[in-house]
Amino acid sequence: SDNQAYATHQAAMMLPDSAWGTEFVSVPMRASGDRYRIMPSQHATLVMTHYGPSGIGRDTLALDAGEVRDVASIDGQPLNGPVEWHSTAPAMILQLRTGGRYGDPTESPAMLPLVSLKNAKPRSAFVAPEQFAGGFFTTHTLTLIASLPSHHVNDPVGAFRLITLDGQSLETFAPGGSPQRIGSSSYFFARVSVPSGGHMISSSDGISFIGDIGGNNGNIHRDSYLWNLSSWGEPLAIDVTPPYFVSADSKVKGVVSVSVSDRTSEYFSGVGDIVVSSSSAGWTRTAFNVPYPEDDATASFRVIADPSGPLNVTVRDRDGNPKDTVLSESVCFKTATVSANELKIQMPLGTSGTGKIELVANTCGDQADVHNIVFGSGTVALHLTALFDNGVPTIVIPGSGRATLSVTTSKTLPVGEHKTTMRIAINDSIATVAITVVVDPPSSAPDESASVLALRVFPNPVIAGATISVQRSLGANANVTISDNLGRTIRTFAAGAIAGRSTIHWDGRNDNGGPVAAGTYMVTLNDGRDRAVTGVSVVR
Repeated sequence: SDNQAYATHQAAMMLPDSAWGTEFVSVPMRASGDRYRIMPSQHATLVMTHYGPSGIGRDTLALDAGEVRDVASIDGQPLNGPVEWHSTAPAMILQLRTGGRYGDPTESPAMLPLVSLKNAKPRSAFVAPEQFAGGFFTTHTLTLIASLPSHHVNDPVGAFRLITLDGQSLETFAPGGSPQRIGSSSYFFARVSVPSGGHMISSSDGISFIGDIGGNNGNIHRDSYLWNLSSWGEPLAIDVTPPYFVSADSKVKGVVSVSVSDRTSEYFSGVGDIVVSSSSAGWTRTAFNVPYPEDDATASFRVIADPSGPLNVTVRDRDGNPKDTVLSESVCFKTATVSANELKIQMPLGTSGTGKIELVANTCGDQADVHNIVFGSGTVALHLTALFDNGVPTIVIPGSGRATLSVTTSKTLPVGEHKTTMRIAINDSIATVAITVVVDPPSSAPDESASVLALRVFPNPVIAGATISVQRSLGANANVTISDNLGRTIRTFAAGAIAGRSTIHWDGRNDNGGPVAAGTYMVTLNDGRDRAVTGVSVVR
């Protein structure tokens, strides 16, 4: 309603003369139809419109220089589909979206100058803003109108695969579905979602394009935007050369690091991606830096299967030019697997125990050289030995072969549960086995005399001294001995000295008068008729 504001807005949207044209195509901004504002640069200009799947809706307008005409329908049909425009002299056409809600990218008001088809380019850089006035954008929609050479017209899906956004095919960003044809022309359009940030879009094989980017920040009361992709400048050179490898090395078996560049003396787009090719089995990419176009890119790969297949890597520049290179042959580690990650050995006090595990060499054929076995922390580690069946601590296992490793304890381990680890070094790997040794306390004699004598030691464990008691008075031939876990007698209460008594005091010392060491001991009673044994622990 404000003519001055109308004129100001119209003037602000004026394009330079070089951007005016005689051929345009447009696609609908919304399902309910758009309005188009047409202004020619010369008198007696004819503007023809073709609307519909085959351009069946047609209309012709006669306009003078600077005259403005708004068009929203042809023969009563709203312009809610693709439209072809042709004029006999250069003209400017604006596409308007009116009568909707702000903040809704499909409804909020917008005015977009149509780009002349003569300005279609194979490359464009654009920015999808992250925010306006503190409001963060949640969606960005890229509308792309592509001119397809004749050999692509019957395969628009394949043609759009040749259009890349930041080095990746438009299919990656698709929710927009298959490209749609504009009338009967060689132009097709598609819409895809893109993330915030700067982007480079490019095409190859004779395909060129125009388009626009728009979005909203998720709040219908806040801003939305819509603007054209840049297409005013001279066409940029096309990068048709894929990146190349600067270096590739493998300092650790199964790990490959590469450096890739796209720099040439001509125009280059920069490295876009370095990936494991789909034909490579058993490899994964562990690192990749995304450089500036002029910088080298680096990436690292490692084996995740044994044996692996060859490492075939695909590099692409930001224009999507690919190159496949085999960087490593198949990897087969010289290693072996253990039959169990845990080993438990259990035995009575004063005896030795043995546990066994089996090692199986890698099935891909390389032999496994077991060259070192080390036990971890804990006192129990000093009481363990590990030997193979032939009695040696190392062995070479042929490919797919087997070997049995025996872990044996000494007889001097005290009562209780003891834990440690065993690390087995096998060429390219280390196998770790958790070891638990359980030493059971001694039990009393299996006859009834033990219960008849009721041999007891209290307190147990012993700190300074203890009382040894029986249920009945000891005879003249009775004797009591205390021995260590190796069976050595350390204290004797001789026959006669304890006759007639049912309790004996032990001061925790040996026959030489010295204090016994902390540990587990056995108290044995012989009274001429019965024999009983019980265990006692000494702590210091």
